[in-house]
Amino acid sequence: MFIKQIYRTDITSHKCYGCVWGRYVGMRYWCMFNQCRRSVMATRPQRPCRHSGCDQLTRERYCEAHAKQHNTESNAYYNSQRASSAERGYDNDWDKFRLLFLKERPLCVDCLTKGRTRAAKEVHHIIRLRDGGERLNAMNCMGLCKPCHSRRSIRGE
Repeated sequence: MFIKQIYRTDITSHKCYGCVWGRYVGMRYWCMFNQCRRSVMATRPQRPCRHSGCDQLTRERYCEAHAKQHNTESNAYYNSQRASSAERGYDNDWDKFRLLFLKERPLCVDCLTKGRTRAAKEVHHIIRLRDGGERLNAMNCMGLCKPCHSRRSIRGE
């Protein structure tokens, strides 16, 4: 008790989360007394697991039971369904073609028809490559901004 009375007048503004008296060092509060000499950090609040139907509280995105399941599913899907970008046709030739195409046609075609002016960031194939469209043919491509290209891709155009 005698130690607490001495420190009470000296460091009234410093408090740690573990006990009443402490000092601030860097990003952590350290207790001043030997019996609880430990670093105490604030932790993230617990939230429900993001897995459908699971209400277990966790500090991560998924609880321990579902974390491995979601990581495995996403990796397995990616590895089995998706080829590399070079195998899908996005190689050095495509990069050069894309840069030249966007340099010649810098505005989004869809936005221009709606009366807006936006820069084209992506090249869209009018006839899809899997349907027989030519990959490096400027007549089969149009410049689109990201929102317009995403809209067309969702519709399957």
